[in-house]
Amino acid sequence: MVDSEDINKLEMELEKDKQDLRKDVSEIDNKVKTVRDEFRPSTLIHKYVWRLCGAAAFAGFVVGVLGVPCEVRRAG
Repeated sequence: MVDSEDINKLEMELEKDKQDLRKDVSEIDNKVKTVRDEFRPSTLIHKYVWRLCGAAAFAGFVVGVLGVPCEVRRAG
């Protein structure tokens, strides 16, 4: 009879651990989706549009000050 009680106890622990594992997997999946959405290029551009515009303007200014030639050469 002791073996039966031990088996039942172990089965209950196993079921509890299975539920905990499912819960953890679900939480991890939600976090992965959140991170994936946060680091999508369109999200980053939308989030930092003004910084990107400022960086582009600054790069243009630096190119102008340094006198870097920006000529487009056409073939032909």
